[in-house]
Amino acid sequence: MGSYQVTINEAYFADLSARYRSNFDDVNDGLTYACKTSAVSSVYAKDFKNVKNAIASFQSKLNYDITCIASVFGEADAEMKKRAQEIIGQDIISKVAGGGTVVVNYYDLEPNQKSPRNLDKTQYGYIVDKDGNLVYDHPEEQEKYLYRNQGSVYDNYKGTCGLCSCANVLRIAGVNYNEKDMIDFAKQNGYCRPGGGTGPADRVAILNAYGIPSTTAKVQMQNGRATDKAINDLAGYVEQGKGVIISVYAYSLWPGYSGAREGLHAITVTSVKRDASGNVLGFYVCDSNSGLPSYYSADKIQNSLSGRDTVVTKSAIH
Repeated sequence: MGSYQVTINEAYFADLSARYRSNFDDVNDGLTYACKTSAVSSVYAKDFKNVKNAIASFQSKLNYDITCIASVFGEADAEMKKRAQEIIGQDIISKVAGGGTVVVNYYDLEPNQKSPRNLDKTQYGYIVDKDGNLVYDHPEEQEKYLYRNQGSVYDNYKGTCGLCSCANVLRIAGVNYNEKDMIDFAKQNGYCRPGGGTGPADRVAILNAYGIPSTTAKVQMQNGRATDKAINDLAGYVEQGKGVIISVYAYSLWPGYSGAREGLHAITVTSVKRDASGNVLGFYVCDSNSGLPSYYSADKIQNSLSGRDTVVTKSAIH
């Protein structure tokens, strides 16, 4: 187990709580007004009252959850800290004397396990960056252990992005495999084409064979572009701690790309960033074509998705 220092923007939690309270108040005020006027028949007044009660109950629970999360940065009783730990999916965060700096304890991200992790739920949650945005897990720490050098094993196997992505999912799951391992296994079992190319079904088969139950997920497209739902689905897979491999058009991500416009490329998605309101801002990725960025805006990923199935592990792996 290691530790990771984070500077917390504590005002974020106060702002979040205020936003939720304001939204709930607006809904409650609207329902109250509707019940008092002819906008709602007396026949439905009881239903509106039930809705108001349900909203009040949910508001109370949400406010308590926000309080619990905020409490780990200050003094809190054991029950609050336990609840906060459950919500954010991390080890308990302990306050460090002075300022808003805290130490988050986390499991070692180095792939040094004998078998891959298959977890009931993620061991991690969100950290708050200096701008008050939420970042899942510790992508910069994890980056140290991922593979970014496809085509380095065999001269006639250069299109190994999907195989390298499988190796990276295995590494995220805690076991150390590399491009050569994936190529040799895929060649022997018919899971790749000459040159190393793979499809989503091949990647699922490889991960299943290495002990990580996986499946494919449809990517919703409209007019040749991934929908907002597709982006939210992708964010959901990542923040559940699942391994994720997406199919993108290489030209949309690679500066100076000169290949066919329809050229496909596979990359591993390792983290997601959200703003204080929960909107998806972008994704951290590992691209096995070395020298490319580790972070892209949500809009950039949305425009680059090819529409081919996403590979998703069935359980959390970190």
